[in-house]
Amino acid sequence: FVGDIISLEIVFVNLITNALQAIDNSGEITISSSIVKEKIVIKIRDNGPGMSSDIISQIFEPLFTTKQTGTGLGLTSCKTIIEQHGGHIGVESAPGKGTTFTVTIPYRQIM
Repeated sequence: FVGDIISLEIVFVNLITNALQAIDNSGEITISSSIVKEKIVIKIRDNGPGMSSDIISQIFEPLFTTKQTGTGLGLTSCKTIIEQHGGHIGVESAPGKGTTFTVTIPYRQIM
């Protein structure tokens, strides 16, 4: 894999921190990875309260936040970093069902 390790660390720290906040010390976070058609697919799932579709449609927008503190730039930054790596970040969530963020980035072996 070829990529900016520091930028990608920012993405995963942000996603895991959000998941930790969502479960509020009383839930579970699952992280999985796979390689599918020359792409690395990483899923970060929590069993927190989930989000409604109106929130999901805005979460990657700059300055949007549902938190009392925070800038609303974390997920926007994640999206930008992943796209700079030629990838995609998506989210699936529903109230009471938890949330899953899926990061897909191209996989290129270093020779």
